[in-house]
Amino acid sequence: MKTYRFLAFDCGTTSGRAILGTFADDTFRMEEVYRFPNQTLEIGGKYYWNVYGIYEHLFKCLKELGERNIPLDSIGIDTWGCDFGCVGHDGTLLGLPRAYCDPYTDGIPEKFFQKVPHEQLYALTGILPTNHNSIFQMYAQAEEGSVAYRHAKRILFMPDLLSYLLTRGKVCETTIASTSGLMNPKTQQFVPSLMEAVGLTEDQIPDRVQPGETVGKLRFNIAKETGLGEVPVVAVAGHDTASAVVAVPAENERFAYLISGAQSLMGIEVNEPIITEQSARLNFSNESGIEGTTCFQKSLKEADVEQFKEVLDRLQEFAPFNIEKLYVIGDGSTNDQLNQRIAEAIGMPVVAGPTDATVIGNLMVQAKAAGLVKDRWEMRKMIAKDLH
Repeated sequence: MKTYRFLAFDCGTTSGRAILGTFADDTFRMEEVYRFPNQTLEIGGKYYWNVYGIYEHLFKCLKELGERNIPLDSIGIDTWGCDFGCVGHDGTLLGLPRAYCDPYTDGIPEKFFQKVPHEQLYALTGILPTNHNSIFQMYAQAEEGSVAYRHAKRILFMPDLLSYLLTRGKVCETTIASTSGLMNPKTQQFVPSLMEAVGLTEDQIPDRVQPGETVGKLRFNIAKETGLGEVPVVAVAGHDTASAVVAVPAENERFAYLISGAQSLMGIEVNEPIITEQSARLNFSNESGIEGTTCFQKSLKEADVEQFKEVLDRLQEFAPFNIEKLYVIGDGSTNDQLNQRIAEAIGMPVVAGPTDATVIGNLMVQAKAAGLVKDRWEMRKMIAKDLH
C-alpha cells in the first residue's frame, strides 16, 4: 500500500505550526516539522496581520521539507476566523489584512443594526453577532473609506488568502465563510441584502468550495525553489473550530463536543442549522462544518463544571437526537481531574482527546481528498483507533 504524506499548516493568532501526517495501512502518525510566531502589527493606530511574514514561514517550511527529500501529496491550511485580505485587479494583495482585535469595530454593530436589525441578521445567517465578524469589519472599512477595501477585486478570508499566495487559486471555503456573518447557512451563498449593506458585490467573493476540494498547485517558482514540485493545495475545513470538530472520535451523531483551551466552545454537529428566537436569546451560533453539517455551538466565558452542564442541557433541548457522550478535545482535554468532574456533573461518559484536534481534522480532510477515507465517520473511526 502506498504511503501518503500530507502537510497541515495550522495558523493561530499567536503562533503557527506545520504538522506532517503520514498515512499507511489504515493508520496515521504525525510529526511537527515547523513552528513559528505570529502577532499583530500596530501601524498608525491600526492593527494588521503580517501575512507576508506568515507566507515567508510557509515557504521556509516547504524548503526545509524539500531539502529533507520528503515528498508531499497535498497541503492544507486552517486559521482563525473572520479576518480577510483584499486582492486587486492585477492579483496584488492591497495592503495587510486588518486584525479582528482592532478597535475600529467598536460601536459598529449598533450602527449596522440601524440598517439590518439584530434579530433579522441572526435569522438570515444563524451567526451570533460580535464585533469580530467580517460583516462588521467590512462595514467599518467602508465607513472609514479604506482604499484597499474600496478597490478590492476579490475578498479572501485568511486560509484562502494563504492558499492564494501559494497557488494563485481564488476560492471561498464554506467553513471559514460562515464566520463572516454574511452567509446563508442553508444555501451557503452570501445574502445579497447584507452584501449591499457593506458595499460588496457578488463577484468580489470567489465561488464557494467544500472542504476537500483542490485550490490549485504550488506556483511554479515555489515548486522549483523548494524542490517539492507542483504539490496540490487542498481547501480543508479552513476555520480551525470546524477542523477540530472533524477530529471528534465519535461513532455516531449522538454526541456533544467541548473544545477546551484558552477559550472554550461547546456544541453539537447537526445536519441543518438551528435558528430560532430561543437559540438567538441563548447566544448559540451556527457555523458550517464539513459534508454540509452545521456546528451549533456556544462560546463559554467561564470554564466551570456548572456552566458545562447548563449548556449541555440547553443543547439537548435543541438536538434532534439524544446526546449520549461528551467529547473533550483540544489542549484542555488532558485535565483528567476536570474531565472526571464534568462526567459526574452531566451524568454521561466523557471521552478525552485528541489534543491536536485541529491539525488532525486538517489532515483527515486531505486524506479524504486523496480517497483514503470516504466520509467523516471513516475519519473518526481511524482517529478513535489511533487514540487507543
